[in-house]
Amino acid sequence: MSTYTPYKPHHHHAVERLGEETFDNTYIHEFRAAVRDADPKSIVVLNNRQVVGFALLRHTRMFRYLDTIELAYLVVHPDFQGKQIGSTLLKKVKELSPNVILEVSYDNPAAERLYRRHGFETWRHLYTKANGGYLLGWSKQRHELTPRLRSHQSLPADGTTAPSTTHRP
Repeated sequence: MSTYTPYKPHHHHAVERLGEETFDNTYIHEFRAAVRDADPKSIVVLNNRQVVGFALLRHTRMFRYLDTIELAYLVVHPDFQGKQIGSTLLKKVKELSPNVILEVSYDNPAAERLYRRHGFETWRHLYTKANGGYLLGWSKQRHELTPRLRSHQSLPADGTTAPSTTHRP
């Protein structure tokens, strides 16, 4: 039976070790820095007091007006994959914030399928990493936010909504 608990400092080494076992050396320094800066809302999955998964979160703000949680890393130990741990972690993360973003690389189709099954949509294509990827997002206010987030224009500084692109006679 798995237990989902908030991340605490005493989980640090076990989370770091699981990440090191999971990621190749390309991203390990970035991962270690993320663990040091983990949001207290991050979630650890324990099985018999052993860390078998985690959702490493960061609070961020998009476009100066949208409070968002970034799912920086979602990791499930290979021996525990396929047991709904990743799905349960995603559900719990979505309960923490009305907006969640994450990056997934083009060469990780299994993760992309998982995120899309849970309602995440492509908000942007990313070309900053070696192989590129997607910025995926989920929002409770999907119908209101998705067009703005896909746009490359920012909202006006006075906080009003962006002008409509629909032409009226």
